[in-house]
This record gives sequence, structure tokens and C-alpha cells, in this order.
Amino acid sequence: MRIRHIGLLIIPLLFITVSFGQAKEIASQDYFDAYAIAINTVLEQPRRRTQTTEYSTKGKVTKTVEELEEVQDKDHRRFLYTEKIGLRRTWDETIESNGVYYCRSNGGKWKRSKTDCSVRGAMTLAGESDGEDHFSTEQVIVNSIPLTVLRQYIVYKTAANANRVWENRAWIDRSFRIVRREYKDGNPDGAYTSLVETYSYDTKLNIIPPIK
Repeated sequence: MRIRHIGLLIIPLLFITVSFGQAKEIASQDYFDAYAIAINTVLEQPRRRTQTTEYSTKGKVTKTVEELEEVQDKDHRRFLYTEKIGLRRTWDETIESNGVYYCRSNGGKWKRSKTDCSVRGAMTLAGESDGEDHFSTEQVIVNSIPLTVLRQYIVYKTAANANRVWENRAWIDRSFRIVRREYKDGNPDGAYTSLVETYSYDTKLNIIPPIK
């Protein structure tokens, strides 16, 4: 299976969805073209993104990763990465201000760095696979806001001949911005990953260095 990696990262809201159109199958190129436009639009916006990823084995969550990213502009960012495994919880925080990075772990002292010292997970956007690919679009209303849902759904066999499902859905507003993304990968009876990501664009941010 070929994978496209796109570096991106969204405040949770009560997500009440009303569909006002049937899902429509589209070509893979139409899907990836629309997705690329949405991603590029996101990267141009001041934003706050939250993301929660759960890793499960045989229905039991073994690890949870939470990410918070705040982008004031291209020179001012804040990133918080939290990882929970069992009762153990660790976290890393990074602030970028005018080319200087400030980092700390688990509430420790801030340290300056000339390079990006943030800890973060990877986002993947699948390409066409050797399995059964489906690409679709649908018009919905969420909290009275009209959105377009882009969906990629793949069913394929693993090396052990087990069924595996890969699904990515993105809710996009009329300004071509992603407001929510859901991602699932694996076999629910085996190894399984699920992700929920939300974006907010109307938040006023004031990101400043934590130390002088």
C-alpha cells in the first residue's frame, strides 16, 4: 500500500450532523486535488488544532496520544504533545518565537534551542492501494454550518490474509478549511488506530517566549 505523508495537524465541539445529499462517488484524483486545496488553506490560517489518537489491540486501548497546536503566524507557534500508556503520562511542550525554540518536558524548566525540538506524531494520507478503494463526497449540515465531507475508504488484505480497513474523512467549510478529520486504520479485532482532529480558526492567539 502506498502512503502519502502530509505534515499537518485541530477545539472539540458537539458534532451534530444532518446530511442533505447522498454521498457521491468521485475519482481518486478529484479527491486528492480537493484535499490538497484544503490542506494548503489550513496552513495559511492562524489556527488552534487538537488531535486525539488511540491505539488499540483486540479492542483494548494500549496508548493514547493528544496533540495541541496553536499557530499565531509563521513565526509564532505552540505545540503540546501528551502520551498516555497505562497509568504513565508524559508530555512535551514547544514554543517557537521568531526562529527561536523553547522546549520543556513534563513541566520541567524551559530550554532554548536553535532547531525544532517538538515531539509529534505523523499524519498519513493514503494513496491508492492494491485493495478496494472508494472515494466520495457528501454535503452535510453540522451545527447549522454547511460542510463538504471528503472520504477515502480502503479494504485490503494484510500479509497474514486478514481484512484491514483504512478510512479518512475530512469536513471542509465553504472557505475550503478543514474543521474536523477522522481517521481509522486496522482490524477492530486486532491492531487498530483511531484519530479525531478538530480545528478552530477564530481564536485570538498571543504566543510569546516563556523565558527571556
